[in-house]
Amino acid sequence: MSGAEHGHIMCSRCGASVASGQRFCTECGEQLAGGVETPQATLVDEGGPAEARAQGRQTKLPTWSKVVGPIFIVLLIALSGAAVFLATELSSARDENDALSEENAELSGALSQTRDQLRDAQVLSTRRKRVLKDAESVLNRVDPVLSSADTMQNLTSDMQAEQASFAANSDQVISYLATMVNYLGSTDAYYYDIAYIRGMLNEAVYYYDSSRGDADDLAGLSSRYDGASAAFERKATAYTRSIERLNKQLQAVTR
Repeated sequence: MSGAEHGHIMCSRCGASVASGQRFCTECGEQLAGGVETPQATLVDEGGPAEARAQGRQTKLPTWSKVVGPIFIVLLIALSGAAVFLATELSSARDENDALSEENAELSGALSQTRDQLRDAQVLSTRRKRVLKDAESVLNRVDPVLSSADTMQNLTSDMQAEQASFAANSDQVISYLATMVNYLGSTDAYYYDIAYIRGMLNEAVYYYDSSRGDADDLAGLSSRYDGASAAFERKATAYTRSIERLNKQLQAVTR
């Protein structure tokens, strides 16, 4: 050991500064040469150097505990802080995961809704195309129906004209025949005017032939009218069915 300086001595082993009068170094437990000397008998009674070393060790333990204790506390605080930090991070991560899950759910719902809307739009587009197609079919069937109706109207007018002509010619036939019959009944046969009678007969025959022509024309017109009527019925039926299909497509679009 070195000599005392200002009431302290220095440990020759560890170099720690120890107050004068101490028997052992408070840092390493080394026996101090400058400390209070203990009589030999007392050292023998107390166990000698073994007792001194024991006392040195006893003074050493509190010093290490003073060092280790704060370190342990610091480590415990650090571990606690790390645990709190990790718990906070885990909680934040869970919150972020929950938020992401909610966003994913919302996105999935939005995508599903968009797919449904696209599917509905495609269905609606298909239905609209069918509506346009059926509407075009209806329009295409209008002209044939109108044409058939015009044909029937013209034939009706022609038939009415032929009927009028037939009626007029028939009236003439009846008139001439009646006149001739009256003449024959009111005149003595000896005084018959043969030329007059022949004239009456000729007129009656003329109008009779005209009425027969009218009848033939009426028959032809009637046959044509029947054909036109059948054609009109077919075209009108097709037109009606196309209207029904168009109505169904319109109902499907407006659902």
